[in-house]
Amino acid sequence: MSILESIRNRAGIFVVLFVGFALLAFILGGALQNGSSFFGDSRNFLAEINGRKVKQTDFQMEVDKIENAVLAQSGQSTLEQQMRDNIITEVWNRYISDYVYTPQYEKLGVDVTKNELGDMLWGRNINAQILQAPIFQDSTTRTFNPALVHQYVDNLNEDDEKSALVYDQWVNFEKNLISDRKRTKYLSVISKGFYVTTAEAKRKFDTQNKNANIKYVFKRFDTVADSTVTVSEDDIKKAYDDNKFRFRLKNNIRKVDVVAIDIIPSQKDIENTKKTIEALVPKFKDATNDTIFATSNSDNKGNPFTTIIKGQNATPYDSAVNSALKGTVLGPYMENNVYKIIKVSSKGDSMQVKARHILFDKNIPTETAKLKADSVRKAIKSGATTFAEMAAKFGTDGTAQRGGDLGFFSRTQMVKPFADAAFSGAIGDIQIVQTEFGVHLLEVQQKEYPVIIVSIEKEITPGKETIDAAYVKATDFAGNNTTADAFDAAAKKQNLQVRPAFIKDGDKEVSGLTGSKELVVWANDNAEKGSVSKAFQIGDKYVIGCLKEIRSKGITNFEDVKKDCETLAKQAKKADKFVAELNTALSGSTTIDQVATKAKATVEASGLPYNSVFIQGAGRELALIGAITTMKPGALSKPIVGQGGVFVVVVESVNELQPAANADMKVLKKQFLSDYSSRAFSDAVNALESDANIVDKRYRFY
Repeated sequence: MSILESIRNRAGIFVVLFVGFALLAFILGGALQNGSSFFGDSRNFLAEINGRKVKQTDFQMEVDKIENAVLAQSGQSTLEQQMRDNIITEVWNRYISDYVYTPQYEKLGVDVTKNELGDMLWGRNINAQILQAPIFQDSTTRTFNPALVHQYVDNLNEDDEKSALVYDQWVNFEKNLISDRKRTKYLSVISKGFYVTTAEAKRKFDTQNKNANIKYVFKRFDTVADSTVTVSEDDIKKAYDDNKFRFRLKNNIRKVDVVAIDIIPSQKDIENTKKTIEALVPKFKDATNDTIFATSNSDNKGNPFTTIIKGQNATPYDSAVNSALKGTVLGPYMENNVYKIIKVSSKGDSMQVKARHILFDKNIPTETAKLKADSVRKAIKSGATTFAEMAAKFGTDGTAQRGGDLGFFSRTQMVKPFADAAFSGAIGDIQIVQTEFGVHLLEVQQKEYPVIIVSIEKEITPGKETIDAAYVKATDFAGNNTTADAFDAAAKKQNLQVRPAFIKDGDKEVSGLTGSKELVVWANDNAEKGSVSKAFQIGDKYVIGCLKEIRSKGITNFEDVKKDCETLAKQAKKADKFVAELNTALSGSTTIDQVATKAKATVEASGLPYNSVFIQGAGRELALIGAITTMKPGALSKPIVGQGGVFVVVVESVNELQPAANADMKVLKKQFLSDYSSRAFSDAVNALESDANIVDKRYRFY
């Protein structure tokens, strides 16, 4: 179902109009209902797009059509949740297309004629999906035959009950073809509106082919504590007015502070789980079919069998398993919040060896490699070095960086000369072995017979009393702290971590809280600023939310960002101070070192490609970079206010990788125009969506 999965792409608003011809083109049924009427019952309100309301009942009808068609096409009885989500997204994108983009096509007179449609079906510009469809390929040559398309269409009959569904599917397939062609034309119209001048091409060329060596003095804002700077209300409002661009939101956002009451198993729960699994021990010992007994009684429904090799598995039962007889039941053991009992199912009769090796360079002569191996062996045995150090130095395979460790292996896992040496050698032996891969230095570390065990696991989970106690604590918290101040005070008193969550348009869940749909619905539909939610059970915890902020898309209100503006106002005060200091330092100075001395600062040096957005030692400073690209070498700049402080800079030299005079401006203009055009469509999508004032309430229903 990879075609449907592709509709998750953000750009799918247009691209997905052409939803999977290979799989879905023949099953997408039904045109969208107008949706312009509205019952007045808010429970049925799903969205508003470009002033047109969408009812959930209408939306669901379209979802049902696609779901039923996919089920019929695939022969499945149910759909996975991911597929359902993809279908919902597809239907949403079709509404966006009909209500946002189709009006744009109509305004521009963008249309597709019958002749153009025929051209895509059986003419000169046949759609790729039509070309690839087996139904339209000649049975002998396996090549596309346009006559088969004609025949298929001619045989469709909307009045015939059996073929009516196929007829509708084909009609919608054609609609998708037309939509995709309109999209292409619309994009072309937008793209043709771009032009790159020679001056623009040269400037862009310069940014890609020049770099500067700079020195600068940097007075950092963070060297002055905010607490030492005083600002007035007017200063803060000015900072807001000067920085409104920083506070523009593309989506409505609600900030919810969340506390969680974890449902943690109590000591009694742990003891009860242990008693439950202990009761299985005698039955497990007497069981004649370990597989059936284990899978029937274990919380882990995977393969219950595990191979244990002494020293390889860091488990509480490692040594006990290797010394136990077949049929012995061991445990219970606690491991990763699980109680486990294990039964020795069989004792292995095939030895495994643990070893490490050094594979020397295959490109040197064999005798030279053997002499090197012998030299390394002597050094290891003398204690002058370690095997791991020599493996890292001389090893040429993937084991070199882990000390040559090969782990445990069976005889059949290694080539014969290597296996013979490993399995016949004594533990601690260091041998020189030659194989088809080269010369090895091999050390045998351990020899063991594997043991096969079968396990039963019982997860330690909270019991009813524990869950009830957590519920009481959570509901008491929510019920007794119904204001933001009370919420904060109680969280602090009870030492509960407060986690901020930001819910934006279209979110179905709080990020990091799987299953938090109810909390999202509460925050969007039922809560006022400062209100506290009831306790929602989400996974293994109860969650209570407090709606702290409601920010509407567009420019955020002053009061909601006042703290941020206060910080900016203090930064502006620091900037004024630093600008004055640096102007004083610049007076009479002819070098950057003189400026640094007077300003009691240090000189930083850096190379700067003109197309970079970062300066070493300063960070992302676009204003500074912009100034540098226009400066002449040797001239001191005026103070430049940046993001992190105030700068004075000098360009020491400019290096030109390729002179602009040697560049073909026609080629460059064409290249840069292509870059602009590729962004045109996504920019148009963003602009049109923003102007459409989309209200998305899908979270209520899906």
